Amino acid sequence: MKIFPLLARSYDMRAIYGADFGDDDIRLVGQALGSWAPEGTIYLGWDARLSTPNLKQAMIDGLLQAGRTVVDIGLVSSDMLQYTTICSADAALGIMITASHNPKEYNGFKMCFKNAAPINLKLIAPELIHLIETKQLLELRDQGSLSHRNLLPAWIDFLASHAQADLSGFKVVADAGNGTAGVFMQALAERLGFTLIPLYFEPDGNFPNHHPSPIESKNVQDLLKKVQETGADIGVAFDGDADRAVLCDETGEIINASITLSAISELFRAANPWKKILYNATCSHIVRDTVLAQGGIPLQEKVGHVYLKERMQQDPDIIFGGEHSSHYYFRDMGNADSGVLAFLLILEYLEQYEMSASEMRIKFGKYQSIEETNFRVTSVPEVLKHLSETFTDVGQEFFDGLTLDFGEGSWCNIRGSSNEPLIRLNAEALTQEGLNILVQKVISEIEKFRV
Repeated sequence: MKIFPLLARSYDMRAIYGADFGDDDIRLVGQALGSWAPEGTIYLGWDARLSTPNLKQAMIDGLLQAGRTVVDIGLVSSDMLQYTTICSADAALGIMITASHNPKEYNGFKMCFKNAAPINLKLIAPELIHLIETKQLLELRDQGSLSHRNLLPAWIDFLASHAQADLSGFKVVADAGNGTAGVFMQALAERLGFTLIPLYFEPDGNFPNHHPSPIESKNVQDLLKKVQETGADIGVAFDGDADRAVLCDETGEIINASITLSAISELFRAANPWKKILYNATCSHIVRDTVLAQGGIPLQEKVGHVYLKERMQQDPDIIFGGEHSSHYYFRDMGNADSGVLAFLLILEYLEQYEMSASEMRIKFGKYQSIEETNFRVTSVPEVLKHLSETFTDVGQEFFDGLTLDFGEGSWCNIRGSSNEPLIRLNAEALTQEGLNILVQKVISEIEKFRV
């Protein structure tokens, strides 16, 4: 089956619906998951994509054929689905039908165990494929059961419990990008009392206003304009399944994820002395600097939610983690990631430290950086080897891809995509001039392999 390579190549499954896979494929996968998963209830959530109703039904059919108890919690964010596996005592598995921030023709799914424990699809794919190929799938037919449950009130209660400060004075512009964030943002604003100015709250799998990927600056231009037009204190944009959040300040400047991570780290460190903060290899050095300045222990991990979640699971002293791709992981949410919880904690930071969003951005804006840049190349290993052999006079580290340290705060990380022949470049320096020089040097070498 052509879906087999898709299952085995990444931490979740995302591909083009109708071309790379279809309903019958997902029905078989659902049956395999139902045959494989531990005893208990399987909770299912889904996003707003046009193909989602078909895939949701196919997944449900497969799970029911395996005799499983399935609870459909409806149109939700991925972090709400993960929270559901924490607050539901009978949970065995959580499945989210989504392709996150991918273009509209994509769809797929991601999963977690009870208590939001991460599942690496790469690792379990051989078992699922074996069940399908050897026809060892459970065929109980009508012995499964399906019910529906509204868990939004519990999710709002959980989020509100983290608002230790009075947030009612804030005016917020929120861009749901026609994804799932509109499901909870209005209820959250009413609960906490902040003024909400909504953008594109209507779920629409055509994504008519912009691509549902706020980490690309072109997709947050409407947010930046609306914040300035309305005199809002802060803006937040969510991706398609609303587990990632990108912020901007009151002047319409993006607050990059490393700044957000640094501010939340400072907030947590003040209440949790000697605890550890986790960040990935593409985060700014400001995260490390901030944690050290607070007397904490900064830890670096590879890029990817499974790596960070597993590391946090292994080390109970890690209270918070984050990635430069705007994923933020929380100890008291089963180490799962949540964009809206990060957003709330930034509001709390601004209230507690009596800062504007721009003052916070400037405080943690010590370094200049580029937006992550992708290059399609002939061979990722060849590029990394060439760069290592070319820049022999600088520090090198192969922890996650290749990190080149040019000294005095200038560095870059070059790593390959997990499923495409792409090189991803992140770079940082203390000055814009230094950043430009570094980037030009590295890109000129990458260009030799570009296709």
